[in-house]
Amino acid sequence: QNRLGNYTYNGGDGEGFLYIDGDLQLNGNFRYRGLLYVEGDLTINGNVWILGGLVAKGKHAVKIANGSATILYSGDAIQQKLSRYGGNLRTIAWREM
Repeated sequence: QNRLGNYTYNGGDGEGFLYIDGDLQLNGNFRYRGLLYVEGDLTINGNVWILGGLVAKGKHAVKIANGSATILYSGDAIQQKLSRYGGNLRTIAWREM
């Protein structure tokens, strides 16, 4: 968890819990169901659709360089996708604001 990574994801679909230890650049069409957790900065260069949640802890706001972002918060979607993969992840506490 040193936030030194610099990652690029070039489109596609996914679900579950995606943890990025650093900066992330999303290119192309990206659809995700679950929780996307970015320790660094998030740059969007394409069309992003997320059902669940997004946490971006970078020093800067989420940057949309090209394209669009649709983020639909759903606590149910996060819990469903996390529990789908063998129950290795457990919800210890939950707080909605």
